Amino acid sequence: MSVFQQIFFGEGRPSLNSQSHKRPRMNIYTDRCRRNPPVNKLKDKPILKDLRVSLEDLHTGLTKRIKITKKIESTTHPKKYRMEEKILEIKIRPGWKEGTRVTFESEGNVSQGTVPADLVFVIKEKKHPDFERQGDDLVHKKTISLKQSLIGSQFTVPTIDSDQSLDWRYDDIIKPGFERVYTQKGMRSQKDYNHRGNLIVRFIIQFPDGLTPEQRDALSRILPD
Repeated sequence: MSVFQQIFFGEGRPSLNSQSHKRPRMNIYTDRCRRNPPVNKLKDKPILKDLRVSLEDLHTGLTKRIKITKKIESTTHPKKYRMEEKILEIKIRPGWKEGTRVTFESEGNVSQGTVPADLVFVIKEKKHPDFERQGDDLVHKKTISLKQSLIGSQFTVPTIDSDQSLDWRYDDIIKPGFERVYTQKGMRSQKDYNHRGNLIVRFIIQFPDGLTPEQRDALSRILPD
C-alpha cells in the first residue's frame, strides 16, 4: 500500500473502486407497478340501434344528425350518474344497403370499472310503397286488368328519382310473368356512383271474379279454342 493510501484512507480500508460501495439502482416504473398494479378494464358489449332510412335517401345519400343521451358515472361518488347529450353525424353514402353498420367507438354509458361500449347504428330500409329492392335493382309491381293485358294500354311507371316518371305504350298481349326492364334506373351502386341498377316492371294481371252468361258467350265467339 502506498503512503498516499495510508494517509488518506488508512490501512485496511477498501479503495474507492471497491464494489462494496455500489448501491442497486431503483427502477421507478417497476416499483410503482408493484405498489399500484395496472388494471385491465373490460369493455362493455356494443350497443346496437336500428337506423331507418328511406330508399330515396339510400339512393342519393345524406347526412343524418342524431342526438344521443348517455350516463356518466361520477369519479368521486360511485354509482352516481349525470346525463350527457351529444350530437352524432352519420354520413350515409349513396348505394348503402340494409345491414350496413356505422360504429362510434366508446360512445356508450361511462362507468369507472369498464371501458364504454361502442355505439353501432344498423341501417334498416323503410318499406317503400312503389319499389322492392333487390341488390342495386328495383322491382315495381304493376297491376293491370285482364282487358289491358289483352288489348294493350298506356302505362306510367314511377322511378326512384322523384321528379321523373316513365311513360310506355304497349299494344301486344301481356302474359302472366311478363317483365319490362329499364337499365340504369335502379339504385346507385355503392362501389361506383355513376353506375345504377335496373328498374324491373313486373306485371300482375288481375282476373275478374266472375263472368255473366253474356260475357261468356261473347268470349267464346272471340277467343280461339
